[in-house]
Amino acid sequence: MLPFFTDKILTVKKLYLFLLLTTPLCVFAQKNVDLDKYRFTVQYRALPQVQLDSTYRTYHVEIESTRLMDSFMDDLSPEKSVRLEGWRKLEQDGHLGIQVKLGDLLPESFSVKERTETVKNGNGIVTGSRTYYHQEVVYSFSANAIISDYKGMHIMD
Repeated sequence: MLPFFTDKILTVKKLYLFLLLTTPLCVFAQKNVDLDKYRFTVQYRALPQVQLDSTYRTYHVEIESTRLMDSFMDDLSPEKSVRLEGWRKLEQDGHLGIQVKLGDLLPESFSVKERTETVKNGNGIVTGSRTYYHQEVVYSFSANAIISDYKGMHIMD
């Protein structure tokens, strides 16, 4: 029984030695991968849980907003950004109604950015510099959409 026991010890020692020698190679191989050079695009589609009637071909969009957002609606025109490919958009009374509710516009952060530009003469000698400043403001607002058909049946949030 003793020879069988010593054979297992040697096998485990060989396994540990093998792992000890190959682990650094795996670590170095992983450091050479540059993921920044690979780019890809992703599209996401959320389909409704309720099956739509195959005769539905039109839709309309209703926008509800707060008084604070009303002044921005002309510039944003969110009803134009809702498109269903293969469907005809109507001003009202479509087979599907998409009701979009926009919340208040809230400033999250602001900062003053600076850009300096050097001025050179015709010979390439620096004669001065110009500094430009602009303010950067980040806004956020809440929004949700409810989709229902012309019969009033809820399709999707």
